[in-house]
Amino acid sequence: MNAFTSCNPASGEVVFTRPALDADCLPPIFASLRQAQHRWSRLDTAARAEHLLRLADALAAQRHALAELVSLEVGKLLRECLAEIDKSVQLIRYYAELAPRLLAPQAIATGASKSGVAFEPLGLVLAIMPWNYPVWQVLRFAVPALMAGNACLVKPAPSVPQCTALLLDIVRAAGLEVLEVA
Repeated sequence: MNAFTSCNPASGEVVFTRPALDADCLPPIFASLRQAQHRWSRLDTAARAEHLLRLADALAAQRHALAELVSLEVGKLLRECLAEIDKSVQLIRYYAELAPRLLAPQAIATGASKSGVAFEPLGLVLAIMPWNYPVWQVLRFAVPALMAGNACLVKPAPSVPQCTALLLDIVRAAGLEVLEVA
């Protein structure tokens, strides 16, 4: 069985280990995530933006605790980790403000009786994440996908399990449905 293990890059010391999920666990997780995506996609973009703004607030409130874990597992200076989280909070607020206008249906003038553009969710979107920016990379993928009504399935880097766990807790605290898949 594989495991998610974080090592302090400065010392090589193993600081945390947890087992990975077995592949047999995945089908019911996918089914639950698909159900959550259907509920999420029925919200209008303004409601999705409200949820994501709560996430931005929750992430900002936990920035020091999360930055310390990023520093421990990735080996960056604390100020660099804080900057990653602050940048992530700005990203969330940017999309929460802009996406309702960008995703609004648009009428297009053509020779046809009616033409337009509509933005429909894709469904489940998968991302396999690198280790070096464990907060930024996840959110830069997930926030626009969530704003568009999709559900996100994230396979985090196995070397940052504590960062991933705390980020998931922050997402849950903001009131978003989360199913952990690793």
